[in-house]
Amino acid sequence: MNLMKVHRSTLHKIAIVSIIGVANVPTSKPAAADDVECGGSITTSVTLDEDLICDVSPVLTVIGADGRLNMKGHEVQCDSTEIGILIEGRAALLRSGTVSDCEIGILAGGEGFHNIQEVSTSANSYAGFQLDSDSNYMTACTAQNNTGVGLIVSGERNNVFQNSTEGNTSTGIQVDGNRSYITKNFSSGNAGSGIVINDSNNSWIVENAAENNGTSGAGTAGILMNAFDQQYNLIVLNVGILNEDFDAQGLNSDPCNSTNLWRNNSFDTLDPACLD
Repeated sequence: MNLMKVHRSTLHKIAIVSIIGVANVPTSKPAAADDVECGGSITTSVTLDEDLICDVSPVLTVIGADGRLNMKGHEVQCDSTEIGILIEGRAALLRSGTVSDCEIGILAGGEGFHNIQEVSTSANSYAGFQLDSDSNYMTACTAQNNTGVGLIVSGERNNVFQNSTEGNTSTGIQVDGNRSYITKNFSSGNAGSGIVINDSNNSWIVENAAENNGTSGAGTAGILMNAFDQQYNLIVLNVGILNEDFDAQGLNSDPCNSTNLWRNNSFDTLDPACLD
């Protein structure tokens, strides 16, 4: 017997079996919307393929780390309910859809580190987006024509980058959490201020544009620092134009000599005039 031929023949059979085995291994793919229903929890990768109108709160819950919801341009609409999409756990993903007619459109809770991309909210009565947890990343989202605030940043170290807040009945972006990074956002046509810095410390408000915000006599501004004891906030390279009362306003104690730095901004109307 030729042992070399037997050996080669055996290896050839093993290779064929291995290839067939690999070909038959099931591959994971996002679940379809058939797996999503009102009040459902998403713990895997899911793609929505239809709109949802629901009378439960939250309409959907996305739970990280494995929960990922691609809305594929579809809408989640509340029917007299509180929360549209609740994000829980750690490092969940939500992208590419619309949430409307809720009290809060999208609420990021849990342990944070969530990623929210290309999502729009409208007609939400309290807030379009609310970031309650820490270290979330929100980019390319739109909060438009909500009857409350466009975006509330409550947690710490949230990164809000290149979003748009337009035509909301209240403030465009409200910053409450410490070490917030609010960069390159566009806030326009809100009945309240464009960006409000409340009781937030060590936050960066950088390269944002605030245009045509406010209601005459309502104490609004393109960028407003409210009357708290905020410290070490950095407000730089922002643009404010055509805002109703002021492009920039500091109401905190002694804004001209505080640890909050206003530098290299472009504002036409200031209160007080020392803001740069």
